[in-house]
Amino acid sequence: MLEILTIWLDIACVALDLRMRERYTPQTHMAAGLKVSAERVSEAICEYNRYRGAKARAELLSFDGARAVVKFKGPFCYTCGVLDWVEDLKYLMESMGLRAEVEEVVEPRDPQEAWRVAVFRLVSP
Repeated sequence: MLEILTIWLDIACVALDLRMRERYTPQTHMAAGLKVSAERVSEAICEYNRYRGAKARAELLSFDGARAVVKFKGPFCYTCGVLDWVEDLKYLMESMGLRAEVEEVVEPRDPQEAWRVAVFRLVSP
């Protein structure tokens, strides 16, 4: 069963990557001396979904070169703190060489709703 789930997640990541390439132009931004593109942010999101997809799934809503807007959906683990799920993507981006800061987190009016939207600012050192 775990093999099937892993294969499904790999297929979903490929589909996400193809969708991102169609939706977003290859805008770039110089942050931390590295070329940052929607593709690089999408790779981080794909990796995030691979390991955390059972509790939280991330989706890139927009990217303008300096900011990435990401929607998180899922049952989350509320005892861990919902913001921890958002910050996990920040740490993953940083481990991939992208410096990011969580600029804003938009929460639903009902805190039990299973989504959050985060704005990540890509920063220079």
